[in-house]
Amino acid sequence: MMKATRSEEQVTWARAQGRAQGLAEGRAEGVMALGTCVFELLLARGFSVSAEALQQIETCCDLSRLRRLAVAVATASSAQEALGWGWVAGRPAQPQSGRGDG
Repeated sequence: MMKATRSEEQVTWARAQGRAQGLAEGRAEGVMALGTCVFELLLARGFSVSAEALQQIETCCDLSRLRRLAVAVATASSAQEALGWGWVAGRPAQPQSGRGDG
């Protein structure tokens, strides 16, 4: 087995850094695209959403959470129903008055 030279190690390291940066940028673009999709779904459905909820969507960096939110917005009958379960914040929302825990 040949030992890698210093320059080969540097090239390998630079390539690895480039790949990592590319993946990070691709992920960031995916998050931004999905966040935009959620906004467009909210508008298309005619839902009104609080500034706080919009801020949470805008700053969310979790792709799986945004995916769940996009599905919720697409299938819910109201913005409150879609956002009410805490999908944006990542925690269950407080029970609404008039609803039992089942």
